[in-house]
Amino acid sequence: MTERNKLSIGVDLSPQDFDLVNVSKKSDKILQSFSFISVPLSYEFDINNQEEQFQPTFSDSYLDSSVISTRWFGKLSLFDCSRSLEYLYDELQWVNHIRLPCIIIPEDKSYSIEYIKCINTICSFTQSTIWISLLLDENTWERWNTLRKTLGYNLNIRPLLILQNKEIEFNLLSIWRAENVSGVIINKSLINEYGKIPRDLEIFIQSLMDFDISIILKGYCCHIKEIQRDAKYFEWLKESRMKTSRYEEITIPYRDQIEIPIQPLSENLESIVYECFEKEPFKYEKYKEAIIMAIQDKSDVFSKSTPLNPFKIVIAGAGRGPLVEITFKICKNFRIEHKTIIYAIEKNPNAITTLKFRKNKEQWNNVKIIFDDMRNVHMEKQIDIVISELLGSFGDNELSPECLDCLLPQILKDDGISIPYRYTNYIQPISSALLFTKMIVEQHSFELPCICNHYNYHPLSSPQQCFRFEHPTTQINHSRYTTLSFPMNYDAVVHGFSGTFNVDLYKTVKLSIVPNEHSPEMYSWFPLFFPLISPIEVKRGDVLELKLWRCETKFNVWYEWLVTSPVLSRLHNAGGKYSMSLQCSH
Repeated sequence: MTERNKLSIGVDLSPQDFDLVNVSKKSDKILQSFSFISVPLSYEFDINNQEEQFQPTFSDSYLDSSVISTRWFGKLSLFDCSRSLEYLYDELQWVNHIRLPCIIIPEDKSYSIEYIKCINTICSFTQSTIWISLLLDENTWERWNTLRKTLGYNLNIRPLLILQNKEIEFNLLSIWRAENVSGVIINKSLINEYGKIPRDLEIFIQSLMDFDISIILKGYCCHIKEIQRDAKYFEWLKESRMKTSRYEEITIPYRDQIEIPIQPLSENLESIVYECFEKEPFKYEKYKEAIIMAIQDKSDVFSKSTPLNPFKIVIAGAGRGPLVEITFKICKNFRIEHKTIIYAIEKNPNAITTLKFRKNKEQWNNVKIIFDDMRNVHMEKQIDIVISELLGSFGDNELSPECLDCLLPQILKDDGISIPYRYTNYIQPISSALLFTKMIVEQHSFELPCICNHYNYHPLSSPQQCFRFEHPTTQINHSRYTTLSFPMNYDAVVHGFSGTFNVDLYKTVKLSIVPNEHSPEMYSWFPLFFPLISPIEVKRGDVLELKLWRCETKFNVWYEWLVTSPVLSRLHNAGGKYSMSLQCSH
């Protein structure tokens, strides 16, 4: 078990907490126990004196620049926006001069044009991260959303929440999981005589601690022992959360990372991709369970099989051979390998090289390797079991239906078994300001579904079923269309839709990445994200209506999606600007 990141705790200082001479000693003493300090950059501005010059609250000559540039966070002084812009420029030049890593800006609830202009000025004048402090109440998220809409999505601007002793409906708090919250400010007065904060705020802070936020303690007048006492409480809050699962540990590097879906039919996968998939123990344990059950159910066929009339199994899309190995070992354990043939079909010439090496090295004597596109293979319906792992994050998005429905009618006996025999995909609306902003910054197309291990996000409604595919089937057309209605449980912004799936391998053996039924310890697939070019604001009680198409031609397969309520969105990916090619790379 890896150790969780240590909680980042900072201490807020006021001008009264230090003077120019003692600031270095006091800050050094605080920083021995805490991650950072937040300090005012200047004294309050006199709005009646427009000629007033900027005067910092401390001098850099008394301080170590390496400490200032990493562990000192600067608070811009409270101001109304009639203040001199020249004063603000001087303040920002001072920030750049001493290289502060972060600036904390107070909220102006009026969100006047002057305030917005001031924020934009700050953004353009400094590379420091900007935290905007917001007093947390029932309307805070709406105010923040208004500010963000005006400023535009920006990874460098993050909300900093000021907690107050006020009961707030938890639904209104949970939406902050979708925002890129930097931290929370906790005033000493919020902590009761037992050294705790109200239980609802405890739960809220613990939920935000998933994202390694900062805690800023305020109002302590440099009383180090009191700060240390209360800091231990917040460290305990973090440590007392549910322990990290193996799944969470393994997937940490992929959190909120945007990946382009692979196209294993039209592209030959590299060895490192195969290796990544093969490291998944849970998935292959379930495949093993399904194969054993299927072979046991075919015992009557085995009893009649001979080396000249063997039981026949196909691994469709064998890759580097993980399913071949599993099937071979099962046959060996059942002592039926001498009257069983395993056909490994693969179209990737590099994977074929690996399969041939393993066949010789591991003595897969009953394995026959077929180098071809599975859609071209014919065996006169002689096969008893067909096993494949052709599924993508949305189930069908790696063209499993198109591949298997060409192969199975040509090779599978009428009473033959397909593993898997059914898969179903699901979709739900989500809010994720971080993901939306990253797509802008990284210049990802909003008409291309992408793979994402959602973490800093919030689901806005439960997943609903989209499309289902079964094998074998007589249905040749793989086009699909559905309309889904999602009741909105929150005031929120919809940034897109998270697509997942579950698969029935054989009988009751199942795998799933659908929320609330996710197979434990399984990390082979992350959701497929369908982004919205323009985020949609929804209110609690609204019904969000989504139309989703799976389109196909002789050459390509693609998805199109459209929101029709509460507002009409653009039709995304119309005509298949981005599609999955049916042309084989072989």
